[in-house]
Amino acid sequence: MTASPDSSPLTLYSARLSWVATIGGFGLFLLLVVAAAIRDGLPAGTVVLAVALAAALVHVLRSIPVRAEISAHGVKRVCPLRRQTIPWDEIDAFERLRRSRGLVVRTADRKRRVVCDRCEGRVEYEALQALVAEHARGAALPEEAPIDRVPTFVYRRRGL
Repeated sequence: MTASPDSSPLTLYSARLSWVATIGGFGLFLLLVVAAAIRDGLPAGTVVLAVALAAALVHVLRSIPVRAEISAHGVKRVCPLRRQTIPWDEIDAFERLRRSRGLVVRTADRKRRVVCDRCEGRVEYEALQALVAEHARGAALPEEAPIDRVPTFVYRRRGL
């Protein structure tokens, strides 16, 4: 896979189950709070809780990536309510999440941003290596992806 500006970007897909469960959990809890507020006549604590839950839901929708496109321009995180591009010169390292072995970008300002919540396949890792070697020579890469990992795009094709 070449990393020229006109080539197609490497796209890593996050697990749909994780972001649907998170959004569904927030939405269900918010619905219960609103139902309790309607039943009890809008006590002040319930209104404050509903506003806090709505704000937390918006934050989650702005931060959980659905997919990440890694190209010559940098890492583009696509979230339900936001698209964020992290240029190569701001990236210090790629790291792994502990449980799911997903991919995280650590930037120059020491912030960590989730790129993908599951481990990429061998082909995707090699494409990532090529992009980092060409565009972010100082950025560290995590250990290699296990050989038996299925690429993230396979789950997209099956509709999971």
